[in-house]
Amino acid sequence: MASFVMGIAAFGVNGALAGWFPGDAFPHQAVRLTVTIVSALLVLGVSAHVLRIREFREALALVAKRGGSGA
Repeated sequence: MASFVMGIAAFGVNGALAGWFPGDAFPHQAVRLTVTIVSALLVLGVSAHVLRIREFREALALVAKRGGSGA
């Protein structure tokens, strides 16, 4: 369910950005792609939190642990 919501969010954000920030040049595409990915990941995180998906919390904890180790 969370990934479905993430897909819908990515589709909507990308469509909105195409109207607000049009252009086929690389910088335009890079900005649209970056904003779309970041917003889709935020929606995934929020929906996984709301749905209380244990595996998602465990994965975040693992990433935070590895990210803080300096390795």
